[in-house]
Amino acid sequence: CEWLRQITSEELAWIIREYGDDEDPLVAARVAEALVQQSRRSPFRTAREIADLIAVVKNNTDSKARYPAKGTFQAIRTFLNREPHELQAGMLAAFDMLEMGGRCVVIC
Repeated sequence: CEWLRQITSEELAWIIREYGDDEDPLVAARVAEALVQQSRRSPFRTAREIADLIAVVKNNTDSKARYPAKGTFQAIRTFLNREPHELQAGMLAAFDMLEMGGRCVVIC
């Protein structure tokens, strides 16, 4: 949660839009602002506290009929774990090992 105290709400909103499932920039901005402000007032102690705040901001609804915090957690995890970079590095390594005419399959 230290990371949440260091990031700006604009950066977090971009992460939520880029790596999560929230296409609505206003929702992403509201969630990001709430998370950043709350983390600066009083650090989150549990993931449940984060999820509950996101649910409040989203009025307990999600555009894809899922738990409201799922896309935000997905976005943060993807960003912090550098998953797109790791996928690209893995693909490059796999292609280097392929023989001519070989196949590479990725299941995400």
